[in-house]
Amino acid sequence: MQIVPGGRTKESSYRKFTKREKEGSVPYKFIGVDLAGPIKYPSKTKKEMKAHIMLYASSVTQGIYLALLPDQSAEEFLHSLKCFVARRGHPRIFLTMGKLFLQQQSG
Repeated sequence: MQIVPGGRTKESSYRKFTKREKEGSVPYKFIGVDLAGPIKYPSKTKKEMKAHIMLYASSVTQGIYLALLPDQSAEEFLHSLKCFVARRGHPRIFLTMGKLFLQQQSG
């Protein structure tokens, strides 16, 4: 449920986690994935560069794992995911930006 202007509440379109996904599981077994950015920063040559942050959030522990990406390419995402899996184990993923991936792939 979320609050909208005027103080009314509206049902959220977010998927609700099951009890198994919230309790009694290992950390980072059930995650949400999202992308933040672009974030502008100056390079060593004083040129303005852009980076993105891939965020992996655990639904069990509410912990987050951040990965810095130089661009939004599929190769960078897969590299980030492989690093995450190597460190935290193989998760069951709930993509929060899946429509964006499909739009970029088809367009």
